[in-house]
Amino acid sequence: MSATPVPRTISAATVARADPAIVAARVRALLRRTDRAARTGGAINIRDLEIDLDACQASLVGQPVPLTPTEFRLLAVLAQSTGRVIDARTLLSSVNNHDYTERDAQNLVKVHIANLRRKLNDSGSRNPYILCVRGFGYMLERRSRIREDDPLAGLIETD
Repeated sequence: MSATPVPRTISAATVARADPAIVAARVRALLRRTDRAARTGGAINIRDLEIDLDACQASLVGQPVPLTPTEFRLLAVLAQSTGRVIDARTLLSSVNNHDYTERDAQNLVKVHIANLRRKLNDSGSRNPYILCVRGFGYMLERRSRIREDDPLAGLIETD
């Protein structure tokens, strides 16, 4: 008598024993691969700002902007989601592939965003590139000015 092979199934007990750190690392790796595959071009242009994702460089009105690697990654993540609000924890996790507490993420991102705004001459500008949507996160603004009837206009901080 020969034994017929039994198809192997994954039980709930096996899934429950899975290490969450390994599962999270595998999910991040899959997301990185799909992000690269989905990207069609190497440069993103937003008004006078050009972000070259392949060369890891940014330029404003044709002049190079000296950015640290973390600042560039933050700007690239914001640029790939232009016009959409990204919360600080998601933003920082996608840049560093590490999970942060909400408070740590907010503090770290706030410092990096302040440096980015300074380097992009965004501080005090009437048409800033990086907007803080109070209580939600940050976004890269593609429009040259904010619409007066914009429902988020009351939440946008200009610090």
